[in-house]
Amino acid sequence: MTNERINILIASDINYAPYYGVLLTSLFTNNRSSSFEVHLITDNTWTKGETEKFEELCIKHNSSFIVHAIDVEQMDSFTRHGHINRATYFNLNAANILPIYIRKIIYLDGDMIVRGDISSLWNLEIKDYACAMVEDCLTYDNSIFERLEYSPENKYFNNGVVVYNLDYLRKIDFSTKAIEFIVGNPEKAYWMDQDAINVLLAKYTYHLPLKYNFQSWFLLKSHWEHYTDEYKQRVLKDSENPIVIHYIGGTKPWYFRYFGSAYYKEWERYKKLSAWNVKTSRKPINKYIKYLIKRYLMPTFYKKQIAHAWHISDNNKQFFWV
Repeated sequence: MTNERINILIASDINYAPYYGVLLTSLFTNNRSSSFEVHLITDNTWTKGETEKFEELCIKHNSSFIVHAIDVEQMDSFTRHGHINRATYFNLNAANILPIYIRKIIYLDGDMIVRGDISSLWNLEIKDYACAMVEDCLTYDNSIFERLEYSPENKYFNNGVVVYNLDYLRKIDFSTKAIEFIVGNPEKAYWMDQDAINVLLAKYTYHLPLKYNFQSWFLLKSHWEHYTDEYKQRVLKDSENPIVIHYIGGTKPWYFRYFGSAYYKEWERYKKLSAWNVKTSRKPINKYIKYLIKRYLMPTFYKKQIAHAWHISDNNKQFFWV
């Protein structure tokens, strides 16, 4: 074990606490030779009891847990839609909120699990970059670049896993510029924080392998048909042993509708190992029966994105979604 602790950033209000508990459980389980300094950016909904629970988990794994409160009044006017709420913006303030001695940090979303060693991610040399990220599964969609008005050559990245060069972000006053972009361009910033990060940082981003943020939507058939042969090979290769699995979109592993979908059992495993009693959403029996019929018995009669068992290789029995 090295003396240097790996800096981890999470950002959440109290509603996402159980899912971050599952995430950190997976991180510690698969990185026993490393220790971490976990930083949480949160609001006034976070409780002392929840802090103590996270501290207990971190201490158990030779790590520390530090809470940073944020002033949320400036975010009250921010655009929100679907499953994205105010807490989505918390990580944009990291460079201003975190202590100056923290020069680099790995940000992790709460809808993911870490299933491998991330020390190689931490040891990346990114002093000449603003950050390091994985391409988003929609990076092929030119309408994104038209909406945001920047070149497709710079790619479009998913900000579920970001290695931030905080020195760089402080130098360019990234937090202020990101918030100004979101507030000043509501018609452009559909994915809010992710769009702001891409507009401001994509040109200065180190490209990470897909395995460090393997998005569940990589396996959507509707996306697959747009990928180049080279990109398909990258997806196939990294789907076999991803370091981080990211359950993107509005349907999460703790939702009823996700049962049986890509990497569902992996998330369930770490949920059971964690100290958090994450309850899966339930539906009335009549809706349950209708759901099973739509999903497994009559998939060809429905145009919804229903998980469909379409194996992509003998060694990788994951699901494509139609």
